[in-house]
Amino acid sequence: MPKEKASLSTHAARNPAKAVQQPRRRANQSSATKATKALAAAQRAQAKDALFADINDHYLEKRQLIKDLAKKHNKKENYIKKLLNNDVHTKTKRSANLWNAVVHDFSIKAKEAGDESALEVVRDGLSKEEYQTIKANMSEDEKKHLLKQLASKRKVEFKGIRVTNKSLAMDAMQTANSINDQLIDLFERTGVRTFAMFTRSHAEDSAVPNIVDSDNARDFFKQAFGKSFSEFLLKFEQWSCTLDRDDDRANDVQSVRKQIVLLILDGLRAAMQGFD
Repeated sequence: MPKEKASLSTHAARNPAKAVQQPRRRANQSSATKATKALAAAQRAQAKDALFADINDHYLEKRQLIKDLAKKHNKKENYIKKLLNNDVHTKTKRSANLWNAVVHDFSIKAKEAGDESALEVVRDGLSKEEYQTIKANMSEDEKKHLLKQLASKRKVEFKGIRVTNKSLAMDAMQTANSINDQLIDLFERTGVRTFAMFTRSHAEDSAVPNIVDSDNARDFFKQAFGKSFSEFLLKFEQWSCTLDRDDDRANDVQSVRKQIVLLILDGLRAAMQGFD
């Protein structure tokens, strides 16, 4: 029986030369291991409940503080709340320091050996004394190797291709939501209005076209051009999905399939325009 041709329906399959982020797989566990983990999970749940109770007390105190400040300064509570929460969400990239490199290497070895107790140590964090002992027994070459290993892992985390269409769509959605939060906070801090548009680059990808904005900046499309933002988003999607097409292969099966999908989407969005 002839071997089935590999599917090119995912972003990862179409880019075999690029690094990918492998999906997580759970290893089979013995009954004793499951029982031990169940007990540890119960203890963590108890500690988590205690933490949440303290956090809840903090929020109650904060809520009362907001009310007191609003009353004292004759301001609305939402205004005081925004001032208290007005922190920038963007963060600088962490450098690959030796501490993190040692923890990462410890985690790799513990997983390879199936050592649950070692993994617990990694989750809880190394003590300062343990780290200093490990560091003192390492050569410069070993330190460079661990730093390079951690840098490679982080590169895959930031730029590694998503293996499945489901993980691709989830990544796109979460990133768009994160950017949306930053745009809203930027407007609150500076009054700068902005929008960002997101769309897939291949018709078979499952990422949903999306637009995020601050202070209803998407109304710009309707008021300036007389067209809804969804019409511009559709055009952006069509342009993006055909941008990398090779004209010499315009009539092959993949290209025809891509055009059919886009035509169907065009018709569906036209039918749904009344909901915009």
